[in-house]
Amino acid sequence: MRQTQFKFADTSNDLERPISKPPETVTLGQLTRILRRRRWSIIVPVAILGILGIIYLATTPRSYLANSLLLLDANISRSIEQLGASESNNLSESALEDARLIIRSDRISQSVVKELDLLDNPSFTSPPSSLFSRLIGGAINTIRTPINWLRSKPEPSGTNTLTPEQITAARQDLAARALQARIDVGRVGRSSVISISYESYDPAMSAAIVNSLAEGYIADVLNANFEATERTTNWMQDRLTELQNQAQQAALNAETFRAEHGLVSSRGVSMTKDSVVQLNAEMANAVSDVARARARVDTYNQIIAGGVQALVDGGSTGVGGGSDPALQQARDTLTDSLAMLNQIKTNFGEDHPQYKVVQRQVQAAAERLFTLLKQGSAQAKSDLSSAEAKVDALKNSLGLAIDSDTSSGTVEVQYSALQQRADTLSTLYQAFLTKFQEIEQQKSFPVSNVRILTKADVPRNPVGPSTKRALAISIVLGLIIGMMITAWQEWRERFLRTSDDVQDETGGPFLGYLPEFETSAQSEPVRSITSTAVFQNLRDGLAENISKPRNGSHSTSESAIYAVRHPRSFFAETLRSVRLAAEIRAPVETGAIVLGVTSARPEEGKSTVSLNLAAVLNMSNARVLLIDSDIRRPGLSQRLDFRHGDGLVEVLAGRAPWRNLVREVEGTGVHILPCIPPNGFTHSAELLSSRGMRELIAEVRSEFDFVIIDLAPLGAIVDARAMIPNLDTVLLVASWGKTPKLMLNRILSANAALRERLLGTVLNRVDMEDLRDFVDVSSTEAYFEDYNGYFGDPGKSWDKPEMRGTNTNTRNN
Repeated sequence: MRQTQFKFADTSNDLERPISKPPETVTLGQLTRILRRRRWSIIVPVAILGILGIIYLATTPRSYLANSLLLLDANISRSIEQLGASESNNLSESALEDARLIIRSDRISQSVVKELDLLDNPSFTSPPSSLFSRLIGGAINTIRTPINWLRSKPEPSGTNTLTPEQITAARQDLAARALQARIDVGRVGRSSVISISYESYDPAMSAAIVNSLAEGYIADVLNANFEATERTTNWMQDRLTELQNQAQQAALNAETFRAEHGLVSSRGVSMTKDSVVQLNAEMANAVSDVARARARVDTYNQIIAGGVQALVDGGSTGVGGGSDPALQQARDTLTDSLAMLNQIKTNFGEDHPQYKVVQRQVQAAAERLFTLLKQGSAQAKSDLSSAEAKVDALKNSLGLAIDSDTSSGTVEVQYSALQQRADTLSTLYQAFLTKFQEIEQQKSFPVSNVRILTKADVPRNPVGPSTKRALAISIVLGLIIGMMITAWQEWRERFLRTSDDVQDETGGPFLGYLPEFETSAQSEPVRSITSTAVFQNLRDGLAENISKPRNGSHSTSESAIYAVRHPRSFFAETLRSVRLAAEIRAPVETGAIVLGVTSARPEEGKSTVSLNLAAVLNMSNARVLLIDSDIRRPGLSQRLDFRHGDGLVEVLAGRAPWRNLVREVEGTGVHILPCIPPNGFTHSAELLSSRGMRELIAEVRSEFDFVIIDLAPLGAIVDARAMIPNLDTVLLVASWGKTPKLMLNRILSANAALRERLLGTVLNRVDMEDLRDFVDVSSTEAYFEDYNGYFGDPGKSWDKPEMRGTNTNTRNN
């Protein structure tokens, strides 16, 4: 056979690099794929919750809501607020909250229960319930029954039985509590309007309860205002009587004190104090007069000391005329004469005849003014003496008045205090009397500060259960549960699914997908394998070397080898990809390609892959030997019904030549060296790594083109690792959706020789229909169905039975 060989650069360094994962990011495409492949995990909860929602709507009684609106004034408890002298047109938040609590109070609730006789109304005491409520209630009662039984205590002897009145009161209290639980009171927006609502299964009862609550609240406000006014009136009446007596007694005490001490007052002030005030004022005026008189005397003395010549030289400067007309006239005359004299002197000189005349006039005017000044000085001294005498007299009078006021000061203070207390009590009494009269008027015509804006009518349309809301809640809950299930499933999704998963975890090539299949009576016609050149070569080249086995060619069902029945299938195409990769990878000078097939765990289909791979290689006119080296569990040999005779163990032990033990799988042309270990054989790893195994492989290299060795699983068994040094390359089989990513990554990280000889990985038992839910739309896997025409019937889909089923024997290998 002519075989094409390719030589590629050594990539062992890349395989030895640490396997690193790209950073995990979630893209929109990944989310879309998650939702697509987990669609039933979301659809089923939504459908179940939707059905439950419909059942809830069908079994839940209709409820009716009655509503009434009340307007609250800003003058609640008006009489109390007026006493505080505070006016406000806006209700505070606390006032509205108080109104809400009052409407829900026990007093109003019990009054409604009595007024409407709700204890005898079956719609109130025994309302209908929904199916879900009955189921939940039954479950709760079932759970609580043993708890209540364990917690129950025997009643002590002599316990008093309740009277009928006590039983009725207890029933009314329970009914009031049940009523309060269903009352809804709230503020409308930011207004002073309060809404009262009640929902029940009886529309007439709902309207009656709401209207009764509104009327009860108005009556309660009236009663509260009346009671507050009554209490205020009684308190103020007592206080008025007390204030009146206190004011009268205080006035009487003040008057008695004044009479006893002979106190006389003028305009509310005592005579002694009035005299002191007047004397102080006169004293101040007298002192001012003395100061002015002394200033005049000093002025006169200064001018007179200068003589007549001083008046001529200095003129009349400093001479005040005061109130004396003669003195004023003399000063003016002197001033005019001096002015004329200076003018003549300036204009004509001192030699002018008129100068002498005017000079004599100046001298005469100065002498006259000097005489008048002497007279004024004498008068000023006389006025000064009179003013000083007056000041001395006033000082004596003021001292006497002060002495008198000091002696009566304590009495005046006591009288003033008594008078002020009498005035205060009188003012307070008048203020209380005015308020008392106003409250008496309000008490005579009480007006409610609350009015009904909208009275509750009997509702015609039910408000519950709401179809839209129930279905919306059911769907949302279904979506939430579905999303939680999806998240949990995705969190548990730690297995190999796509080529990207394989390449990320192994760091090696991905060689393809092997769809899961089932046995089928129908199969594509295949040419007779016994007429191929392989058998001709085997007959010509090996007839003299390979002895006919004891059992001859072994018969097996042709349908057991899927690649033989469907040589144009996707399954067979993937195995051809493995063959091509092996031919490219294997060195040219070694002869036959020794390919080991293994898996991470048992039951992943490695034996089935080995058998089908050998069949595909045989169909390409290659000489193929299949060796079952899984000594501890030879599933391949048992599947082909090689249960008796000698096999690999005897060859490796040197007890039989391998040519005598090679058998042919009928209808396939595949030669197999089975493994039929004796019972209790334990030294499998030592035997596989022995010199005999190396010699066996060296001999078969020259006789065959491919040697396929079915290895033991890698996980916890050392047998496969013992065989790796004898192999050219290793094919790793992983089960789709079953092989854990981390497990495979750790196995490869711990085995450098395996990484060096790793040919690639195939994913076995792949559900090709579900595979599209795990890959991106831009990947090749998303368009596998477009290649159906290359693999057989163009109309065949991946979900056909022969592609999706799984042969039972296949799962055991």
